Amino acid sequence: MALTDIKIKNAKEGRHPDGNGLYLEVSESGSKSWILRYQINKRRRDMGLGSLKELPAIKARLLNATYKEMISRGIDPLEQKKAKAETIAFVKEKETLQLTTFKQVALEYINTHCTEWKNAKHETQWRNTLARYVYPIFGDTPVSKIDETLVLKALNPIWLEKTETASRVRNRIELVLDLARFKKLRDGENPARWKGYLEHVLPSPNKIKDEQHQPALPYIQIPEFMRELRDHDMGASSLCLQFTIMTAIRSGTSRLASWNQIDEANKIWSPSAEIMKGSKAGHRVPLTEAVMEILEKAKAFRNESGLIFSGRKNQPLSDMSLTAIIRRINGVREDKGLAQWVDPNNDRPIVPHGFRSTFRDWGAETTTYPHEMQEIALAHSVGTKVELAYRRGDMFEKRRAMMDDWGRYCTGTNANIHSINEKTRSVA
Repeated sequence: MALTDIKIKNAKEGRHPDGNGLYLEVSESGSKSWILRYQINKRRRDMGLGSLKELPAIKARLLNATYKEMISRGIDPLEQKKAKAETIAFVKEKETLQLTTFKQVALEYINTHCTEWKNAKHETQWRNTLARYVYPIFGDTPVSKIDETLVLKALNPIWLEKTETASRVRNRIELVLDLARFKKLRDGENPARWKGYLEHVLPSPNKIKDEQHQPALPYIQIPEFMRELRDHDMGASSLCLQFTIMTAIRSGTSRLASWNQIDEANKIWSPSAEIMKGSKAGHRVPLTEAVMEILEKAKAFRNESGLIFSGRKNQPLSDMSLTAIIRRINGVREDKGLAQWVDPNNDRPIVPHGFRSTFRDWGAETTTYPHEMQEIALAHSVGTKVELAYRRGDMFEKRRAMMDDWGRYCTGTNANIHSINEKTRSVA
């Protein structure tokens, strides 16, 4: 017999039958809810229908009748309810996955892999290049919708002008899309893959004529780089690289420098015309205190070759030996393009020749030394043929002051721009 409204209102803790398998259940706290008890396939089951507050008696009895009719046809309402919930959850999950953006997956990739990267700058490079070249194009696009059209839209504007950076960006897009496929967020080919895919529509990075400047380190980072260089290795190659940086001379000239070109008493290096680019004769390099310290350390490697810096079997160092020093302290990984010290203008790892640009930028940005003086320090020809014919001096003593400031800046003993400028005025 169905429960009356009074009995429902006054029901105490326990289960109270309402008929046809329907029960009013009262908890210890006094809350009331409806329970359907039934048996199907020789299995007794209890199914909650809802609270009394949300489901008045009349609605509970109608719902109960619906479920009883299903049971009579061999349908288990609990199993059906469970299947419906799973279907709804699956649909919602599918919708969520389809709405997952490229940027969301990219950030997940970065956050997962940044712990394995040796330097925080690798993470910065990833974030900055994607933010600059990729996110504006398809960062907010569902990762399942990324195709070759979008990938090429991001790469084409920089492929010829910033080839190295573009190649790294392509690789990063590919890695992110690989993660998306692993997470079943997308299907099919990776539209950023090079081999057998983008190689058919983009010129090979290795065959594009490189008209970019040699990758150079920003001058503001040179003191930190020099500290790491000195701490890392004090062999002949490292000393040669330090010597090259401090003198702002070409690495080829430094590698072939000999002791008989050094005037220690007057602190002058006079490289022979044979080792100067263009057989430039008569160039003199002032040797600062910082450079003299390097030469003092180089005496430990002195041998019959007469070279200041020599390699195996007393032969001149190769250009690659200086590059190898940079790579060892740089953390370069060719497969993933990770490097600590890079040129921010092209995202390329720095090379020995780039330090001449570092010196030039330092002089232009932080000092008032004349442009002409800086060019002479770099062994560049300055002025017209007529001007060169009449110029007899090489601003040597003024250059000594400039190179002394450069040496102190590199070693971190004088990075104060104002003090440098003050000295510049007194010399000029």
